[in-house]
Amino acid sequence: FWLAILWKCDEWRSEASVGKAFTTPPPRMSQVVVIASTAAIAGCLMNLHLKATAELIKSGSSWSGVVLSLLCCAPYAALQMNFISRGLRLYMQTLFVPVYNSLLMVSVTFCGGIFYGEGALIDRKARWYFTVGLLLCLSGLWQLTLRSSHGDGGAEKQLTMFARRSQATAAHRQKKEMT
Repeated sequence: FWLAILWKCDEWRSEASVGKAFTTPPPRMSQVVVIASTAAIAGCLMNLHLKATAELIKSGSSWSGVVLSLLCCAPYAALQMNFISRGLRLYMQTLFVPVYNSLLMVSVTFCGGIFYGEGALIDRKARWYFTVGLLLCLSGLWQLTLRSSHGDGGAEKQLTMFARRSQATAAHRQKKEMT
């Protein structure tokens, strides 16, 4: 499963290379969500593991067990940082960061509530507030899907043009340095 995601992300990365950046339209939201959700799931697993490590410390476990538990967090952190870097390299920061943060918040809240049984401890009023907050978060993601997909939307168009000029300038400098 992870290999298929990595392959697809590499395919999207090659499509977003400097040569094609001048002709490709802004990305589809599904492409952004795949990379952001992979980073968010890795972050969620890392947060669950870090909480388990904190529980080990709280219970008075040996330091060797705590260190081993922290070392087991490293693959999650590496995977999370890899996909955050990919997302920021492929997509505009103003698009990727809100999607990633929203998905991370939702996944950590749900998985933590289920895994540690915290969902059973809250009352009806708190569940209502949680549901409203979740719907607000998801409505923000939905608003991002309504953005113009042809690049004719105001600020996004200006930022995209700025990013393309910056890429072209960097490519020109690299060519100059090589000669």
